[in-house]
Amino acid sequence: MREIIKSLDNSRVKQWAKLLTKKARKSTGLFLVEGHNIVAEATAAGNVREYITTDEKLEGILVSQQVMKKITGAVTPQSIVAVCEKPKEKELGSRVLVLRNVQDPGNAGTLIRTAKAFNFTDVIIQGVDPFSDKSLRSSQGSIFKLNLIHTKDALSYLKDHQIISSILDKEAITYNEFKPTGKFALVLGNEGQGIDQEMIDASDAKVYIPIDFESLNVAIAGGILMNEYKG
Repeated sequence: MREIIKSLDNSRVKQWAKLLTKKARKSTGLFLVEGHNIVAEATAAGNVREYITTDEKLEGILVSQQVMKKITGAVTPQSIVAVCEKPKEKELGSRVLVLRNVQDPGNAGTLIRTAKAFNFTDVIIQGVDPFSDKSLRSSQGSIFKLNLIHTKDALSYLKDHQIISSILDKEAITYNEFKPTGKFALVLGNEGQGIDQEMIDASDAKVYIPIDFESLNVAIAGGILMNEYKG
């Protein structure tokens, strides 16, 4: 019979639980994913370091339900968790989504998933942590299917790309009037403040979505723009 970890004070349990914090994820280069579907995606991508489970029939380190609650932070956790290594950066492709200081992890996760659906090759994230539990739930495994770059300096990656910024500005043109040529990066900004002036000044094109009210949620706006520019 396999040994089961039951103690919340177990050293491994404490290390796993720390991965709920951004600080620990950053220092270790590790993060947790929960649930059969996303664990399967992580396995296929080769990012899993170890499995943790409450189900004796599954491969992995066997733990009690209370331990699983502690390491996931969930009231009713699923039966399988994987400790994953953060995906390694690759060379940028031709269609890049840039999230410039998007704050909400749910929005970030939704945009990552949408980027994959619309054939974007890369997502550059400046700000929110894409490896938080809320972002991972929203992205539904898409982080393992495209090139994800988490950085404080998005512009340094975009020297060879046409930069398209989504802004509400008198200089902007309607989004469907603009057609990208060659490699391009679509930039979405902070939910409240929009895109900062540094990025606006570096932009090759400024576009907006005409609507009858003040603004759209950034995830909805991103979906409209990515659908237009998916090629």
